[in-house]
Amino acid sequence: MRGNWNPVGTVQEGPHTTSYDDGSVDRQEMSKAVEVATGIPAEEQTIWWVGRAGDQSVEYTVSRKDEETTYRVHLTWIENEGWKPTLVEQLIENKHK
Repeated sequence: MRGNWNPVGTVQEGPHTTSYDDGSVDRQEMSKAVEVATGIPAEEQTIWWVGRAGDQSVEYTVSRKDEETTYRVHLTWIENEGWKPTLVEQLIENKHK
């Protein structure tokens, strides 16, 4: 599902370099963007995979803790505005499980 989401906001300034480290500001802001796109609160997310999907873009595979429904969420970094969801796909199979 393509949506018309806005960037989620950021506390980061200056040139952006994506950090995939657990607990990093980037990961916290990515989880917030995933929450906006899927409705899964950040604290209820099971993150299966996060990876690069192009220049300043990431792909996130996530489900709720109950693992009932898994999503692939595409996010794009918008300078000085934060991560913006661009596409959400409901997965039939979770290849990262």
